[in-house]
Amino acid sequence: MKINISDGATPFLQDMIKNQPVWTRKAMQSIGLFVRKEIKDGIKSGAPGGVKYAKFMPAEMRAKLEKSGKKTFGVLGKMANAVRSKYDPSNLSVSVGWLSRSAIKRGEKIESGQVRPITQKMRDYFKARNVPLSAKPAMVIPGRKTFEPMRNKLESQIGQKVEDKIWEYINKARGV
Repeated sequence: MKINISDGATPFLQDMIKNQPVWTRKAMQSIGLFVRKEIKDGIKSGAPGGVKYAKFMPAEMRAKLEKSGKKTFGVLGKMANAVRSKYDPSNLSVSVGWLSRSAIKRGEKIESGQVRPITQKMRDYFKARNVPLSAKPAMVIPGRKTFEPMRNKLESQIGQKVEDKIWEYINKARGV
């Protein structure tokens, strides 16, 4: 998700962009952190932007697998920890999302869904935990959209938050 400050900037914000680059940078970094936190919270809740993730496995299967070992089987595992934000001063934007190569690769698979062939090793793993798999040759894992629902939820809030942050800096400079 890329957030660009000039998208729909009010005349006030356009003036601040020109005259107060430090405040603009700080405000954009703050917005990046805000959006990152919201996305992480959305992932952990299992319904980013109010849109529930598709079911990954039945609850009984999940309970048996978690009972048999220390591993937990969350919807996206630890992918919430891979959400990052990065400010780009050349075009006054903040990129928020999976920014490392490995996270991007895994995140694209998660968002688009996939079909995974069931190997003998996988069958043995599940059988050892008393979780039978069907005779199907592959598992269909539905896509779990994360960034699109979060963009829809947060898009309307971002401009106002940037402006509020800049006003905060103005008031701080005035000693108010």
